[in-house]
Amino acid sequence: MFFGAPPVRVFLAVGVFAFLQSCGCGPKPTPDGGVEPTPDTMAPTWPDGAMLAVSATTASTATLTWPAATDGFGVAKYLLTKDGAPLAESTDTTFTVTGLAADTFLAASVVAVDEAGNVSAPLDAEVSPAPELTLPLDAPPITGDFCATVQALTSGATPMQTSVSASALPCPDIGIVRARVTTASGAGVPGLRVTALGHPELGETRTRANGEFDFAAPAGPLVLEVRAPAFLPLQRNVEVERLDFTHLGRLVVTRLDSKSTAVSTSAGGLHVASAHTDAWGTRAVRLYIPPGTTASLRFADGGTQVTPTVTVRVTEATVGSSGPKAMPASLPPQTAYTFAADFTVDEALAAGATGVSFSGPVAFSLENFLHAPVGAAIPQGSYDATTGRWEAQPNSAVLKVLAQGQVDSDDDGQPDTELSLLPGEADALASQYPAGTTVWRGVTTHFTVKDINANHLCVGSCKPTRKNDTPEANACGAKQPGSIIECRNQTLGEVISVAGAPFRLVYASQRAGQKKLRIPLVAAAAAAPDGGSLK
Repeated sequence: MFFGAPPVRVFLAVGVFAFLQSCGCGPKPTPDGGVEPTPDTMAPTWPDGAMLAVSATTASTATLTWPAATDGFGVAKYLLTKDGAPLAESTDTTFTVTGLAADTFLAASVVAVDEAGNVSAPLDAEVSPAPELTLPLDAPPITGDFCATVQALTSGATPMQTSVSASALPCPDIGIVRARVTTASGAGVPGLRVTALGHPELGETRTRANGEFDFAAPAGPLVLEVRAPAFLPLQRNVEVERLDFTHLGRLVVTRLDSKSTAVSTSAGGLHVASAHTDAWGTRAVRLYIPPGTTASLRFADGGTQVTPTVTVRVTEATVGSSGPKAMPASLPPQTAYTFAADFTVDEALAAGATGVSFSGPVAFSLENFLHAPVGAAIPQGSYDATTGRWEAQPNSAVLKVLAQGQVDSDDDGQPDTELSLLPGEADALASQYPAGTTVWRGVTTHFTVKDINANHLCVGSCKPTRKNDTPEANACGAKQPGSIIECRNQTLGEVISVAGAPFRLVYASQRAGQKKLRIPLVAAAAAAPDGGSLK
């Protein structure tokens, strides 16, 4: 006999089980009176902040370590890949990669797999051998004597900054630039080459195992470059502080896009880059080269070389919350962060060319992911990595694709008769975009980093401008990297580089017109504490 509440519980359990059976959404009965187990459809998950860590790098090996994943039915194994190809299967949370070669980078990845075959999200890392094995993997010694710190960094039997000329760093007019280079996920990237643009006398250093580097340089303006064959190069304008560390914070490197297309320049062709989706929307760059175009590789000595085939890639840097830190170069102060991509040719990279030029315009387009109005002109610039300067280019335009690849540039719904598309471009647009799609479209005659941006000041909607509004950027309040506060002199200054010119605008409050505040004293007598008067 049952007493009290238990019969109610039994009734509810039986009722719910019968309901689940009737709807077909519960466990199925088996011939022996039992029930079939509920299928496992949940993938394993990683702990918050999980990363694939790289350590103990040597000239040919590196150790990968990752946290244990969790799963309701248990994790069966971990699968590792390198450059997209299977690498190993493991039940442990560590693995040693072998066969590394100097100046090579492997894209490593690990996923967790449960007994049902469900696969977790990947953890990614870049793997490279330790630079030359002679460089210490810890930071340089920091002493009270800053000049001694610079000397320890650049001299001795195993200097971290190599090939520095004897007269390149005159003390005390010197400083050290410090930064950490990571992937978008935050994993440090070792072995990247760090140099100063146009200053071979300063030698080079490499990023350490955690992605950090220290680079000694004369105090003053400098363009610092971070480069490796597998990634987009980074350049940053730096004002090196005298007898101090100048912190650039975190920089993010982006791997060259995995998608490429070999295009015969005589026949022309279309390349579609990898699509990217973030909080701002989805987009993929399309590049169209019209038939009969000649492509020439450009070299540092001024020479050129015609190439009949170009294997093209377009790699966007401005993806996700880490996009501002992945910008290929520092933006001019008057330019807003919006969209940037690097247009590259494999043949040029292999030959050591500094760029690629075309005999006529080639066109590129991408989805209007920021919803700019049709007909809007969006400024476009290109970055010359040999001079460290942005150069103005013809504006891009927001167009609406109509039937048969015709375009509407003023949002009247009618085909545009004034805008001339390249030969065959209409067919390329029709093959990529359904009628009614709005796109950004531009042209160029040479390949480099392209930045399509909006100005900070605008009329009407400012939607095309993206703000770096991440918690990391705003955690400590507003920061103005160009501001200079001289505490002893009680002055404020600012230095702004002029885009496309070797000049800087310099402001110093002590050189501004003197402003005096006059405070009149009260003439009437006032009572003093001792009963007298104050005058």
